[in-house]
Amino acid sequence: MGNTRVNRRLESFYAALTSVDAILRALARDRQEEGTVTAADLYTRSLDCQNHGGFTLLERHAALVAEYKALGEGQGVLDAGCGLGGPGRYLADRFGCAVTGIDMLPARVQAAATLTQLVGLGDRVTYGQVDATRLPFAAPQFTQVWMLDVSIHIANKAALFGELARVVHGDGLLVLHDQPGPLPPAMRPVTRRAPYIAPALPQLVRYVERAGFRVLTWRDTTETVLTYLQGRREELLQGVERGTHAARHRPPAPSGDAHRLHGGPGSAGQPHRPPHRPAHGVGCQVVSCGASCSIALRPSRAGARGRVNAVHSDRDARRTVGRPVRL
Repeated sequence: MGNTRVNRRLESFYAALTSVDAILRALARDRQEEGTVTAADLYTRSLDCQNHGGFTLLERHAALVAEYKALGEGQGVLDAGCGLGGPGRYLADRFGCAVTGIDMLPARVQAAATLTQLVGLGDRVTYGQVDATRLPFAAPQFTQVWMLDVSIHIANKAALFGELARVVHGDGLLVLHDQPGPLPPAMRPVTRRAPYIAPALPQLVRYVERAGFRVLTWRDTTETVLTYLQGRREELLQGVERGTHAARHRPPAPSGDAHRLHGGPGSAGQPHRPPHRPAHGVGCQVVSCGASCSIALRPSRAGARGRVNAVHSDRDARRTVGRPVRL
């Protein structure tokens, strides 16, 4: 399915970020009470939301969507590049939407489905391993398409947005959040490991409009995303520090061989424990980035072209398509 080499790179990159067990362990550390796990237990803590900005931006995306088309019970939503499924479960749980989640990576699809069954939303959310540039759906089928921080991994932008335009209703919405280029040098460690194809904002806008969408608004979310990522970084560092401190002050086993004295796995003395990881540090990749949010309306008249009203505060975009609006 698709480019095998690209898929292998993505599978390798996201393998460490795809663990149902890690999410549930983090939840157990973060909440005192025991009992049934709900969707809100996960997404309000950003445990299953690996989109930039986590739950905070999900709420802001939804508020912005409400300015154009209210989310409602039974409304069909495509979660393109669903990952662990947090945003889709948020839409199903908060608004009663009927969500279809798709992702190229089978491990991500399986993890999303497992979490959805766990929180009891299997009747509202379904999943499939699907290439977003070759959608298997009849056209048009969805009231909204949400794609958060996904298009950056897809080289064929024209095919991607063309397919999304094909399956959304004429008066529907595309909710897009991603990082425009050029990418900062600080991201080189991750761009070496996974495909990152980030056109400058004006070019991304052209891809969207050529597919038949009319861009209603762009919002600059850079400050929100950076604050979120810096918070995640601090939590990760604190978790490592706590784990290191605990290892240094762990008392030795009363007797036994060297392996046991060092608390190795299977020792009869102090059991081996991994360093504590904070709830919001599950599978986090912390990088320097800028980000933007767009809402695009597909015109009902075929081939119509719209105009950009507000854009990300990228320097070239300001000259091209207008003034930024803060989200």
